[in-house]
Amino acid sequence: MVEQIGSDSEHPGSRLEFETLISDLSSRFINLPAGEVDREITDALRRVCESLGIDFEVLWQWSGGASNIIVPTHLYHGLGSLQPLEPLSQERFPWFVQQMLAGRMVALSSLENIPAAGAVDRENTHLFGIKSNLTLPLSVAAES
Repeated sequence: MVEQIGSDSEHPGSRLEFETLISDLSSRFINLPAGEVDREITDALRRVCESLGIDFEVLWQWSGGASNIIVPTHLYHGLGSLQPLEPLSQERFPWFVQQMLAGRMVALSSLENIPAAGAVDRENTHLFGIKSNLTLPLSVAAES
């Protein structure tokens, strides 16, 4: 279940502002030279976080060498800079990885809501200082 943050009546114009932001961000990636993609992704993370009041966001990618390793490629931290996070392995976050492999979205306003099967994940999220989670598994269509 995904929690809605506020309603349109509480924040007049916020939906339109967010839709405008998404439209602007999307247009920035059209015909973008490869050398500028990383910079635009980082800027997009910042703009989305600032718009939604999120203070930490990470974009992860499966490692090309090992299918059970997820590597952070871009991050935004609104409270100051952080050192890059270490690669996450399936052993440290097996429940989250299982959900991603199954193509399931995970939305938790509190990591205390991780089911018992995710006890290892809950412990490791506490070590990283993570308080909530939104996992959106994205994939690229297989080449034919």
